[in-house]
Amino acid sequence: MAIEPTRLREQLSRWAHDNDIELIFFDPPEHFDHAIVGVVRGFGQEFAVVYDESKVLAAMTTEMADEELVREWFEFNTVGAYVGEATPRFLIHPAELLEEEPDVEEA
Repeated sequence: MAIEPTRLREQLSRWAHDNDIELIFFDPPEHFDHAIVGVVRGFGQEFAVVYDESKVLAAMTTEMADEELVREWFEFNTVGAYVGEATPRFLIHPAELLEEEPDVEEA
């Protein structure tokens, strides 16, 4: 059962509060909430919200037409924003990583 994106932040916040877990969400919600994939955890690590990077970039691109500027802003101000051990993380789909052609030296 899919949860409506506008309610997902609220429901995850309630779950975190009930379980004494800190979750951090990025703002503005219109860029981020629809891209929530879930919550990640690891041994010795805090829980963290996980966003679909491509969905966040697509939402940001609708407001800023220059994709290169969007990517630069995203890398510096969002991915580069450390706000503690529960800093949100971004999922990159394997197909997106592998679609770039490898650098090949010219013979």
